[in-house]
Amino acid sequence: MKTRQIFMWAITAWVAAAPCAGAVSSRRVIAAIKRGVTYLLRHEKPGYLWEAHGLMDQHFTLGGRTALVTEALVDVQESLHLRELSIFKPAMARAIAYVAHMRTQSTYAASFQANALALLPNYRKPLYFNALRWDSRYLFDAMHRDGGYTYYWHRGGHPPHWNAPGKWDNSNTQYGILGQWAAAHAGVVVPGNYWATAARHWHKTQYLNGTWGYWGFKGRPRGRPERPQTMTPAGVASLLIADEYLRAHVPSAEQRDQSVVRGLRWIDTHINPHAIDLYEMYADERVGLATGLQYFGSVNWYETFAADLVKRQNPNGSWWPKFRALRWNAPRHYGSHQYPEPIIGTAYALLILDRGLNPVVFNKLQYTPKYYGAWNARPRDAANLTSWMVRSFDAPLNWQVVELQKSYTTWLDSPILLITGSKPPHFNAAEIANIRHYVQAGGMVFCNCNDYSVPFRKAMVALGEAVCRHQYPAHKLTAKNILYNMQPWNHAAGTPGWIGISNGIRYFWIVSPADYGRAWQQRAYGNKNAWNLATNLYLYATGRGLLSDRLQSQGNRILGSGGNKA
Repeated sequence: MKTRQIFMWAITAWVAAAPCAGAVSSRRVIAAIKRGVTYLLRHEKPGYLWEAHGLMDQHFTLGGRTALVTEALVDVQESLHLRELSIFKPAMARAIAYVAHMRTQSTYAASFQANALALLPNYRKPLYFNALRWDSRYLFDAMHRDGGYTYYWHRGGHPPHWNAPGKWDNSNTQYGILGQWAAAHAGVVVPGNYWATAARHWHKTQYLNGTWGYWGFKGRPRGRPERPQTMTPAGVASLLIADEYLRAHVPSAEQRDQSVVRGLRWIDTHINPHAIDLYEMYADERVGLATGLQYFGSVNWYETFAADLVKRQNPNGSWWPKFRALRWNAPRHYGSHQYPEPIIGTAYALLILDRGLNPVVFNKLQYTPKYYGAWNARPRDAANLTSWMVRSFDAPLNWQVVELQKSYTTWLDSPILLITGSKPPHFNAAEIANIRHYVQAGGMVFCNCNDYSVPFRKAMVALGEAVCRHQYPAHKLTAKNILYNMQPWNHAAGTPGWIGISNGIRYFWIVSPADYGRAWQQRAYGNKNAWNLATNLYLYATGRGLLSDRLQSQGNRILGSGGNKA
């Protein structure tokens, strides 16, 4: 059996279980997603698919709406494997072929096209790689000289209007960067100066209070921010994308972007848990997924968003882009071009529901208050590891950040708790008890010693022994240990030197003296141990078959089936 087969076994073997105490169950979310899929497939029209009678509309231009819907449907198919969404079924085959042949002069359409094609299975990507390269080149050329975008850019002819001062907006700009990011993740090589230019735009256009607005002039913010509720998460998400490429090799001590800090602080205090605008909700989710943050302030963003979306779904399975716009009894019009809002709203709703629901591989423990604290010296370590697993196994997965101060019950949607650092942290008795409860509920803890820190290693060994009340001693794992050999065809090189604590039935605490987090942060794929041993850890922790999404409790399932306590 190959690695992909075992990994997919771990994904598909999980079954519906009692949801954790939240506002909505994953069963209801999945049912809502299926109704939304049915609505979109019912409205696919021969010849022009989801376009407005084949005409260009004001925002997306020809092909943009179809690309967005295709992205949403392919995303759902990756997670739920619905028969009607098979890429070989006529409905999806038509949509994918249409999107693959688009060569549009539009920021939005190019972005949606790149994101849709980048989601296709790895073995299909070569068929669409030319389109992804075209998108990447277009988005590179269409970028404003200071890093911004507007709706259109036309090749050739007289100097285009987009390069004039003020001819950019942060809505188009965030989607331009998102499309380029999708192309890069699909393997397209993006010129290095692109990310620096993109980051410079967002740094220059941030207001002093941490927000971003819709408009700007000559690269600088002006007046009061317009639409900060939507543009601030757009700014944070865009900077996090740029930082993924600009800061991969920056030393840990310098991994701080103050614009991100200010933006996150504003979102924490201004998050709208019942956002009426799906554009706003989607932007907030992008920040949540990019940072891994489970909460903005006191709001569990995914549980709250999912509950609202399930509640506000229309009887026919659609959603309006703005929930309070239900007074609209007919499609909105821009001039003579029909603009069927429910199609756009339904595509956004499916992306929000499906991506947030994806199973969580790792929880990263936030044990200091600040986002760029000691726990997060490498902000992209867990993110890059998860992204590698997604690409390697064609499996939709998430990671997230959990706070030490919150109850262990909020950690139980992942089987592994990741603790990273270089300086010994200090946990009080209540915090140690919180970690103990997580372990007793079936969780496993993996500690990575940044910069091969000996003090951190000693502190983590001592913490593990305190968690189990010194009942089980820590010991170095031998070369024959199962954690090194979960994949018989992929043995660990040498002896990794892990230190483990076991209750005689299972390992629940692992300390790695080697710094795998550095390889994850830098995407150093040549260090095979860093990636393959992380997969081993996951397969071991899940028993090759237990995987929870955000609305399910790993602990409930393990304890309910007679799981072992440390």
